[in-house]
Amino acid sequence: MLSRGFPGVLSAVLPAAAAYAVHDAHRRPALCAADHSCQAVPRYSLWRALFTQSQYKRGTLSAAAALERACKHGDIGTIRLLKRELPGGAVDDFLHDDADILRAVCADGDVSTVRALLEPACASDAPFPSWLGRALRCACESGREDIVRDVLQRVAPRRCHLERALSAACVHNHVNIVQLVLAHARARDIAFNAQQLMHAARDAYTAGSVHALCGVLDAAAALPDVDMARFGTHVMRNARCCGCADVVRLVLDACDVPHRVVRRVFDAACDDGHADVVCLLLRRRGADALRDVDTSHVFALACERGHAALAQALLTLTGEHAVDVHAHDVLRRSCVLGNWDVLDMLLRLTGRRRMECALAKSLRSAWYAPELCYVLRL
Repeated sequence: MLSRGFPGVLSAVLPAAAAYAVHDAHRRPALCAADHSCQAVPRYSLWRALFTQSQYKRGTLSAAAALERACKHGDIGTIRLLKRELPGGAVDDFLHDDADILRAVCADGDVSTVRALLEPACASDAPFPSWLGRALRCACESGREDIVRDVLQRVAPRRCHLERALSAACVHNHVNIVQLVLAHARARDIAFNAQQLMHAARDAYTAGSVHALCGVLDAAAALPDVDMARFGTHVMRNARCCGCADVVRLVLDACDVPHRVVRRVFDAACDDGHADVVCLLLRRRGADALRDVDTSHVFALACERGHAALAQALLTLTGEHAVDVHAHDVLRRSCVLGNWDVLDMLLRLTGRRRMECALAKSLRSAWYAPELCYVLRL
């Protein structure tokens, strides 16, 4: 209302607010010290004056607007005033219903604002406000470790809230918060079961959060009833679907994954064209699982299925893993199937891998894909 400019309202409100500020500065010095700001008393008193004036008191809407502004600007005095003046639980209801206020507090706000919101207005207040679970998750998403730490020290969240907070931290790869939530759960004897940790691991590898997944795997290894081989197998299979080689490498280092599972993951990665996963497993195949793999055959399948990135990655392998590009007539197959990207890559090979092909034969093969004829003439 002040921003719209009403002279009569200003003349009625500002003198009262100024008088209250002078009186309140002597009556409540502790409030000034708690807010750590010389501006706390005038701002607090102005909201007090506006709040007590009947023309501005429009029920819950005006109170919600005052709370939103106080949360955004860190106005601790106004927050305490609203918690004292409004009916019991009204401030918690505003926070529960308005996600914008929570986002402003948990993403851009200050720890002192959260502390003021957590202060009980009366003895009958619930020990765990209904809005705090969502606020904790929002702070985990935003990477606000200071807010998460302060909330966990002041209240006792339920297991479901810790599970959601852990999931949010895993998705956004906030490793410190993952470790903080897991440590808090251990300190409070809140044991995550294998299924809950599996959900957190899924969120981590889906987002490619390798370090967060490492914390979840350590927590799973500490549980006596978790079969790490089975846990790692599940994570590795799903990480392959995401094409995340770093996650696959982490699981191979942390868990004893059966050879048959490694082979299945390798075959599936070849089918899907996940070049990083395939090359990682091939470089580690000395461990037994992929000892008998024919890399030239894998290269031919990649060309046949149009996985140009995988074929290019296989060409970088050296030594015993080196690919023989002439072994399976990949050029003619690429012509028949019309794999433009693969064919272009093959024709650009030089040295010993240069494709010495009969142009007429290749053109006949490309009859069903006429657009490739231009490439073959290069």
